[in-house]
Amino acid sequence: MKNIMISSALIIAVSLSAEASHFDAAKKCVEAGNYECALKYGMMDLHEDLKNRPKDRLTIATDYNNVSFYALNLKKYTMALDYATKALELREKALGPEDPLVAESYNGICATYMAQSKFSQALDYCDKALKIQKRALERVQLSNAETYNTIGAIYILQGKYPQALKKFKKALKIQESILGEEDPAVAGTYYNIAGAYLGEKKYQQALDYCTKALKIQNISQKDLEKIYTLITVIYSEEGKKHQALETYYKLLKIQEKMFGKDDDKTKRTLAKIEKLKKNLSEK
Repeated sequence: MKNIMISSALIIAVSLSAEASHFDAAKKCVEAGNYECALKYGMMDLHEDLKNRPKDRLTIATDYNNVSFYALNLKKYTMALDYATKALELREKALGPEDPLVAESYNGICATYMAQSKFSQALDYCDKALKIQKRALERVQLSNAETYNTIGAIYILQGKYPQALKKFKKALKIQESILGEEDPAVAGTYYNIAGAYLGEKKYQQALDYCTKALKIQNISQKDLEKIYTLITVIYSEEGKKHQALETYYKLLKIQEKMFGKDDDKTKRTLAKIEKLKKNLSEK
C-alpha cells in the first residue's frame, strides 16, 4: 500500500468551518508550522479589512503586524520590514508615540533586523521599544502610588494612623524614585504623611513633613493653603499659640489671594486670628 501524503494546508482547509475567519485560518497554519499558508490567509485578512474597514487604523495595523510576522518566519525580510513599518506608522498616528503597541511594532522591526544579523539597527529599535515600555511602567507605578495615597486617606478617616502611614510611605517611595524629591506630587504625599503623624500626636514629625512640602517649588496655592492649615492645627494642639498666630497670618494672605477678603473661609481665618490675639493679650 502506498503512503498517502497530505499537506498541512489541506488539513487546515478541511478543519475550518465555513464561518471561520481568515485570521483563524492563519492561526491554525501557524500552529501547524506552515507559514506559507499563514501568509496567504494573513494577506486575505488584510485585504478584507482594507476593503471593509479602511478607516480602522488599529485593526489594519494588526493585520500588517501579522503579515510581517509570517513573512519573517519565511525569511522574507524585505516584506517583513515593509509591513512592520506600515504597522508602526498606523499605530503612531492612531495612538501617539508612547503607546505600548508602538513599542510592539518597534520590537517587530528589531526582530527583523536581528534575523538579518543587522545588529546595530536591531539594537536601535529595541532601545526605542524599551524606552516606551519603561515610561509605560512608570505610569502604572505612579498610578499605584495614587492608589496607596487613597487607601491611606481611608485609613485616616478610620483613625487607623499607623496603617495610613505605611500606605503613604509606599506612595512616597514610588514617587521619589520616578519623579524625584522636588515634584509637587511628592509635596502632596508629604502632606498626607504629616496628617497621619498629627493623628498619632507626633507633632514634630508632622511639622517636619509639612516643612519638606513647603520647600518644594511650584506647588499650587491650593496645596499651600492645605499645608499651612495643617501647620496651624499642629501648633494649636501643641499649645504653641505664637507660632500658630504667625502661621494663621500666612494662611490668611494665601486665602485672600485665592478667595478674596469677603469669602467665608477667609473670614473664619481672620476670626481665629482675632481670637488668638485676644487670648495672648490676656496673659
